[in-house]
Amino acid sequence: QPAQSPPAKSELIFAQTLGALLHARARGARIPGIGLAGWLWIGVLAANLAAGHAPPLSVETLASKAELVVRGRVLSQSVQRTSDGWIYTEVQLLVREVWKGQPDQNPIRVCHSGGAHGARAIHVPGQVRFTDGEESVLFLVRNRLDRWVPVGMSQGKFKIEPVAGPGLAAGGRSASAEPPDDSARVDHPMLLEQGLTVRGLRQRIQEAVR
Repeated sequence: QPAQSPPAKSELIFAQTLGALLHARARGARIPGIGLAGWLWIGVLAANLAAGHAPPLSVETLASKAELVVRGRVLSQSVQRTSDGWIYTEVQLLVREVWKGQPDQNPIRVCHSGGAHGARAIHVPGQVRFTDGEESVLFLVRNRLDRWVPVGMSQGKFKIEPVAGPGLAAGGRSASAEPPDDSARVDHPMLLEQGLTVRGLRQRIQEAVR
């Protein structure tokens, strides 16, 4: 895969401007001339820029940034809409193992921007995606609304590949209540190394957070 070219100066200025606007919005500031539609576009533009130029985060960096690292299974998903019109997806995650931090409940609620709500749909490039029943390791932080969100959007999720063999339900999911075997491999959108297993990922995280 060819190396990605560094962002141009204009792109850096654009990124800094977007960052300042989003930071002001997060602090509750009102900026004249920017309505709901404007903020939605700013969010999408920022996500596009981040997806195009954000460097891959190592396992160690993800672990240090995360407040909570868990291994769990997706129970369900629902798309919500806030009072100001922002659409997001809420994921119910059954925690099987905790590798860093302490969840306040189980299942926990993990949120990410985007989704389809009625006739309106928002797609955010680089955002994390989930499938009901899947097993994943998640690196999470709390956002300004006190909800768990993945670190670095899709970079904060390592999907656990189903283990082939007996005892699997339809779709490759474990028929038992136990997590998949530690020898199962993990999948990640920016994972450069091949064959990383759940056991290897756990060891790297534990070493990073000591």
